[in-house]
This record gives sequence, C-alpha cells and structure tokens, in this order.
Amino acid sequence: NKPRGERSAHLPPEATIVFAQNHDQIGNRAFGERLASLVSVDKLKQAMGLIALSPHIPLLFMGEESASTTPFLFFCDWEGELAEGTRDGRRKEFSAFKAFSTPEMRGQIPDPCARQTFLASSLNWQKLDHESRSLEFRAFTKSVLRIRRDKIVPMIKEGFVSAEARLVENAGRCGGLDVRWRTAKGRELQILANFIDRDIAMSTAFEGERLWQSGQVNGHVLGPNAIVVTHCAAALPT
Repeated sequence: NKPRGERSAHLPPEATIVFAQNHDQIGNRAFGERLASLVSVDKLKQAMGLIALSPHIPLLFMGEESASTTPFLFFCDWEGELAEGTRDGRRKEFSAFKAFSTPEMRGQIPDPCARQTFLASSLNWQKLDHESRSLEFRAFTKSVLRIRRDKIVPMIKEGFVSAEARLVENAGRCGGLDVRWRTAKGRELQILANFIDRDIAMSTAFEGERLWQSGQVNGHVLGPNAIVVTHCAAALPT
C-alpha cells in the first residue's frame, strides 16, 4: 500500500515502452502460453494495432510478429540443490490455483531444469516460414509497422505535448478506450478500441484521415473487438 516509482506524466510517449506480452508474463504461466494460443486472431490484431500504432516504443516478444504459438516456458540450467529448490518452488507457486490444487496436477508443470523445457521454448523458424497463419500475420505486422513509419514517426519527431485517455462504458462497465495524443503543431493521433464481444457506441465521430482499422466500424459504433486509428491535421475540440 505504498506508492512506487516516480511520476511520468510529463515524459513524452517515446520515453516509454508499450507491449501486450513479454517473457515475464508468458514465462510465469504454468505452461508458457502466448496470446496467440489464448485469444482470437481479431484480438491479436487489435493488440498489435495498439502496440505498433501508438507513439510509444513498441516491444514485440520474439515470434509475436508471426503469431507464434510456441510456448515460452520458465527454464534454467541449474543443478543440484538450487535446481531442486527451483523445481519445488515453481510448483508450489501454483498450488493456490484450482487447476493445480493436487500434487498430480502440479506434477504436470514442466521441469524448469529439464533440457526439453528449453528446447520446447525455442522458435522453429522453418516451421513458421511454412505456416499460412504465421505468414499472413507477419505480413499484417509489416503493414502496421509501415503505417507507423510513414504516419506516426513524423508526428513523434514533431513532438507530442499532451495526451488524454477516456474509458468507454457499455451497460455500466468499461468496454472500450478512446486515447488522443496532440503534437506541438496541433495535429492529433487518436486510437479507439472496443475490447468486448458486442457493439459499443463512441461519443465522438471518427474525423480526419483513417490510418487503419480492424473489425467493423459503422458511424460512431465499433463492432466486437474493433479498433480504429485516425489522424487529424489539427486537434479536435474536446
């Protein structure tokens, strides 16, 4: 119950890194599942859009650009007492979860000190290079990074001076996000996203140049898991 870190609101967006998954989040799962194994392709595209098309520095976890489903397990190469302690601690860590409430269930968690655990976490690029899903998502990743290079990087160089984020509610619960960044020259970058599986109405119109969208967008309404990114020559009134 104590504050940690330092205030960062004064920092420009390019001073911070944004990501949807990293080695801690994936590796600390019992079976090292990536987002590509947990959510739909629509949600994967939404996550990639949020990462690549914000003015923050994007971090893509190895293979994320190809929608890889290769697990990233917790592994190490220790031996003896240290290895045994790590192995036992890893399984005790999950004992509070219903799925691992018994010793038999916890025994299914991969041994972090086994060589096979490391090998199972290694990307197989030969396989990825021949998977249609992987190739399609890699092409998609290239397309959004190209938009970032051509449209958003020039705005970063221009300098963002303010940002505003609003939660969008649906039936009294948070269902979406409306974020705007403004540059020193009055230009505005806006990202609107719907994170739920039903339509959600936004309070503002999508004006200006539409840089990219995924999912259905009709007027002020974003369809399930939809996202739209716009750019305005001058900031819209709030």
